[in-house]
Amino acid sequence: MRNIISIRILFLIIVFSIFAVSSYTDGNTYAQNARTFATGTVVDEQGQPIPGVNVLCQNSNYGTTTTIDGTFKIQTKGKNPILEFSFIGFQKQEITIKDPKKLIKVVMIEDGYMLDETVVIGYGTQTKRTITSAMTSIKSEELSGYVGSSIEQTISGLVPGVRIQTSDATPGGDINVEVRGIGTVTAGSEPLYIVDGIPMEGGLSAVNPDDVSNIQILKDAASTAVYGSRGANGVILITTKRGESAKPTITINAATTIAQIQHKFELMNTAQLLEYYKDKNLNERFRYTTNQNQDYFPFDENLNTDWQDAIFQNAIQQKYNLSIAGGSKNMRYRISGEYFDQEGILICTGMKRFAFRSNFDIELNKWAKVTVNFAPTFINQKRTREGGEGSNSVIRTAISMYPFFPVKLPNGEYFSTLEYNLAPTNVADSRDPETGAFPTLTDSPLADNQDNPVRIAHEYKNETSQNRIVGGLNFELKLAKGLTFKPSLAIDIMSSENSIWYPASIGKNRTDSEASTTMTRKLMWINENILTYQKEFGDHNISAVGGMTIQSNQLNKLYTSAYHFATESLPSINGGVVNGGSYNKTEDRMLSYIARLTYDYKRKYMVQGVFRADGSSRFGKNNKYGYFPSISAGWAMTEEKFMKPLRKVLSELKLRGSFGLSGNNAIGDYNYETKMSQQSYIVDGSVVSGWAPSNIANPDLKWEVSKQTNLGIDIGLFHNRIFMQLDLYKSITSDMLLNTIVPSTLGVSRMLQNVGSVENKGIEFNIVSRNLTGKFKWTTTFNISANRNKVLALGLDSEAITDGVAESNITKVGYPIGMFYGNVFRGIYQSMEEIQALRNDPYSGLAFDPNVRPGDCKWYDLNGDGLYDDNDRTIIGNPYPRFNAGMVNTFSYKNFSFSFQLNGQYGNQIYNYTLRETLRGNNNNNLSIKVVDRWRSPESPGNGLADRTYTSNDVRPTTEMSKFTNRYLEDGSYLSIRNIQLSYTFDKKMLRKTFLNGLVLSFNIDNLHTFTKYTGMNPEANTFRSATAPGIDRTGYPLSRNFTMGLKVTL
Repeated sequence: MRNIISIRILFLIIVFSIFAVSSYTDGNTYAQNARTFATGTVVDEQGQPIPGVNVLCQNSNYGTTTTIDGTFKIQTKGKNPILEFSFIGFQKQEITIKDPKKLIKVVMIEDGYMLDETVVIGYGTQTKRTITSAMTSIKSEELSGYVGSSIEQTISGLVPGVRIQTSDATPGGDINVEVRGIGTVTAGSEPLYIVDGIPMEGGLSAVNPDDVSNIQILKDAASTAVYGSRGANGVILITTKRGESAKPTITINAATTIAQIQHKFELMNTAQLLEYYKDKNLNERFRYTTNQNQDYFPFDENLNTDWQDAIFQNAIQQKYNLSIAGGSKNMRYRISGEYFDQEGILICTGMKRFAFRSNFDIELNKWAKVTVNFAPTFINQKRTREGGEGSNSVIRTAISMYPFFPVKLPNGEYFSTLEYNLAPTNVADSRDPETGAFPTLTDSPLADNQDNPVRIAHEYKNETSQNRIVGGLNFELKLAKGLTFKPSLAIDIMSSENSIWYPASIGKNRTDSEASTTMTRKLMWINENILTYQKEFGDHNISAVGGMTIQSNQLNKLYTSAYHFATESLPSINGGVVNGGSYNKTEDRMLSYIARLTYDYKRKYMVQGVFRADGSSRFGKNNKYGYFPSISAGWAMTEEKFMKPLRKVLSELKLRGSFGLSGNNAIGDYNYETKMSQQSYIVDGSVVSGWAPSNIANPDLKWEVSKQTNLGIDIGLFHNRIFMQLDLYKSITSDMLLNTIVPSTLGVSRMLQNVGSVENKGIEFNIVSRNLTGKFKWTTTFNISANRNKVLALGLDSEAITDGVAESNITKVGYPIGMFYGNVFRGIYQSMEEIQALRNDPYSGLAFDPNVRPGDCKWYDLNGDGLYDDNDRTIIGNPYPRFNAGMVNTFSYKNFSFSFQLNGQYGNQIYNYTLRETLRGNNNNNLSIKVVDRWRSPESPGNGLADRTYTSNDVRPTTEMSKFTNRYLEDGSYLSIRNIQLSYTFDKKMLRKTFLNGLVLSFNIDNLHTFTKYTGMNPEANTFRSATAPGIDRTGYPLSRNFTMGLKVTL
């Protein structure tokens, strides 16, 4: 009985326990099943839904994305959960959910600077937020609407610290690009260009601007050290557009441009010139006979030929682009083609380019993918003898021609002074029948034998054809989580042929035709093997890059020239006798090792270290390798807790600093070895040819090294609606390559050594302001930068280096490279009383000539020897601006968009060689308009620049006829309306009944007007394009004003 009771009690306990456990379990299960959700909509500041926004619930694994209409539904956890909303281009939002049943509306605020955006850096990518170096990123839509043949023109004025000059505006001509000043004298000063990871030498003329996705400009050693011995002049990284996983999209871009000369050189007209001759007591009219039939040629004082109008034209330019892009999950592609036809504003000049590019991204499987890039380009460039150096140039000849000469004779033939002599028909009747005066033949318009510039332009031929193929094959292999191996192989093949035909029938002082051909072949290949690793350890993020690259460059160049042509009907080498030629073959190779380590904690504290070792065949056996380290760090102060109360106003505050080394290996090949050159010798009274050393070998020759320091600060205000960057930098280039003097007993006079040093330091400021963000948007970007250059050393035996026109530029310790160097002009003597007073003043500092009289020029005698000569030269001007600036304003309302860009520089000077040739009244050419306001009397002193006229009987005082003086230095400051663009984007609703997916119409104006005191044609001109001879304008190809209508169609 007791056992039965015990069993019953045990049974009740078990049943109770099961019930209790069951009750607890059921209750807990119910609690788990009672899940809570938050729902809502995400919109932008205009109320438009945003699809694809990431929505996360903090302290949980719950997440989702918004749908196409901006709605979301997400499971939450805990009491008052916090939802985090993030999307590229918008500020991150955190919303606390107090009532899950209430519909949430989240307004995303646009991130004016998009700090979470990923940008390309050397051998990898990085977010803007974690960058600690000095670099500028430009997306394709931010590029200038400037219509031109090169990418460099589209970024001019957009980047602080980068000075871009269209020094030669010839279609396809050279563009000067300086990043933070000039740091070398002998080596190259151009930045390194990298397109889709492939080094591109010779600029970017072979790249279609419409293919560009984004551009990164690397400016300090922290960003360029990864490129080692090629990074001292800065690096420009260009990434081209690629396809996406979507249905095929066809885009057609078409544009037509009318281009005209922006600014002509102001010259005298016929009436002003004849009045000048009358002032010189010369005949106003002359009679000359032709060399052929002795007919008189009468000057027509009513004829007023504008020779600049005769050689410049309204040019038509056409540009057509076609691209198709799309892809599937495993393969994406973009294929594009371009036809660009740019007729030059100078007659008989132009350029045509056919560019093709294909980019493929193929995912082979989950751990391997491959990208293939292929870009052939074909360029044909036609030039004439347009300007700059050399006689018989078209532009300089047109400026010198008299306005009373016709372009063509009545019979349709070109007029030319070469067809006339100075002998009258009747020798006995040598007086002019109208004035009774004897003509001074040496001062006549025909004495200088100027040929017709229109004729020169048509008959002189200079044509270049270039074929270039660039291709790359890149693999990406995921070896483990976060570990990726990226081997690649790229090749760049270029061949070009330049042919010049210079017939004897054109130009003065010529008796024989000339022809030449230059054939160039270049081959570059590069193999890179890069290993990357990325890992997140909680709040710690680490990224590492390591690898090896090998690059080879080969050059073959053949030059041939000929003369003694029996006829001009065979304008090629085959029609004459070969009289010269040369063949050059060079090759260099570089082997490099790369390492980079990046670390950040909570995106708050950042540090990066870079190391690169370069071994190059260009340098001596004792210095084959160079080592280029750098380190940089950043502190995002706004991520600190104590900054949280300020975040509504101060959204970003980051301090940056860097130090590192980069190099410059652009010195050419074999300069460390002894080279032989052909020389002439006299043997037994006869001249024979032989070979002799031209330099001394230097086994210690090495790269120039640039030590760079950069301090920067990034400031964002009001959710980065205003974003500012300020950088201070200092760069010292040591081991600068210079040709030093060696004892003549060695048989040569020079030896290339690493002995020089130069410093660049400056400041850069950039601001992006989203002024209005509603339906009417207004964004302003502004940048300004200033660089100061100073030579620190030139070697033990070099006090200075001179270069340019008549030693116009000097490079001297303590001064910037290439300062203007010459004699000093003080003005015009106004009266004999002033001359006598200054002659008696021992402190006047002037050089006096016995023949000086009122209206003559004043010249300084700086060494006090009483003479005016080369010993009185000094530094007279600075070719470098005190600062450069650029500004872009963009406005948009509904479907309309309008923008304008201003570029400018201030404080530099330019040597106006055209003014030099047209201000002096002793040459047989037309004169500057400034001569109209010349000195005429003490009561009519003129502009203080143009001196008096000189009659044929005058004894002129010592003048600056062949000297370089400050008389022709002009203020090179300018403010240019660089680009104006108006566009209209058709609404997709308007296109529903068409086959179009998009349609944009645009109208552009380039170089509308330039505000400047400079009287030359182009304030950006730089004839010599040399580090040691900057700022000289020898009448180069001028800028054009362009009017463009554009159409963009998407199918």
